[in-house]
Amino acid sequence: VQWPEDMDFWRNEYNAARLQGAQAMDEGKGLRKFYKQHSERLEKGAKVSNPYRVRNGEVTALQTAMNLYFEQGERAFYSEYQNQPLSEFANLLELEPAMVRQAANGTKAFEVPANCQFLTAMIDVNPSSGLHYTVLASTNNLEVHCPYYGKYPEDVNKPLWTRENTGGLTEAQAIFNAVIATTNKLSELVFIKGGKQMHIDIIGIDCGYQMDIVFSACAVADKNLSQSKVVPMRGYAQKQWRESKVVGRPADNAYRSIFDGKGPVVKHNSDYWRERVHQAFLLGNGAPGGITLFGEEGVHEYFSEHICGERLIEHFQTEKDEYYNWQRVPGRKNDLLDTTVGAMALLSILGATFDGELRMDVSKAGEKPQVVEATYTDI
Repeated sequence: VQWPEDMDFWRNEYNAARLQGAQAMDEGKGLRKFYKQHSERLEKGAKVSNPYRVRNGEVTALQTAMNLYFEQGERAFYSEYQNQPLSEFANLLELEPAMVRQAANGTKAFEVPANCQFLTAMIDVNPSSGLHYTVLASTNNLEVHCPYYGKYPEDVNKPLWTRENTGGLTEAQAIFNAVIATTNKLSELVFIKGGKQMHIDIIGIDCGYQMDIVFSACAVADKNLSQSKVVPMRGYAQKQWRESKVVGRPADNAYRSIFDGKGPVVKHNSDYWRERVHQAFLLGNGAPGGITLFGEEGVHEYFSEHICGERLIEHFQTEKDEYYNWQRVPGRKNDLLDTTVGAMALLSILGATFDGELRMDVSKAGEKPQVVEATYTDI
């Protein structure tokens, strides 16, 4: 009937004790002790409709209700136990396109803030809509700025390849050519930091579709670009996220790996980094983990619609893992959300962290710690 006043204590301290007890398989003994010790704080302000609905091994009906809340997740609990289904698109982070556009800080396109050390880019491969890309600059503590983003072909309504309009190429040929053209374009863009050209450190290319073609194109592009590293990249949902065949030291929910028979690849937890991107647009300018955009608000309508192309409906900790429930928003695309997510993960690969402690990479045993540094050209 009425929720407890200190829900943060329930979510953080109580739920941690619940998960710890489940892992120890103590049949609720430790959790009952915790509840009794903190009952005054846990129960303050709370009211339940049926005080006698107490499951075996639990102390009160409130504890039963809250255990169901954590076990089932917020959305299921409201629907099944409260008879109050949440709105179909209840958004945990409440991010809307207008809020994304407010991140514009008036800087010129291609201008990199003086305190940024890293520059990354990620390309999403989608024949039906083209190759989208996002470029991100960052400090050591992930104060992020987007100096440019775009699409190939440039016309936002033009696909890369369709069966009805092949351009005389197979789909594989069209993707290969587009990857080469897009990486060449990114290498030719002139990003300026303090009067010098700053080159993109690493370009990731989504290899979730036509993987063999993307790996081949990345190998060619990597040889073509002397100033930037080009790598295939693969995002995984949280339920599929496992670290395996790690090369060097893992980053934050991202790491270098090897695909058998294909070569090096960067893997990242797309659920985790998608949430980080949405959070970034809710933070103030200059905040660690926050993001700003070049130019004025009015130029970012296309970008902002993509960033808000998905909404986080649920995110909670289960006994075994974290659970994310992202849903597509009808009528919106999400390609630039995917590229921004990938570019953020690559910043972590290069060493940037939310606490500002530069993560040093060790690629092989015995090598001295190294971090990829940005490269510059006098102009």
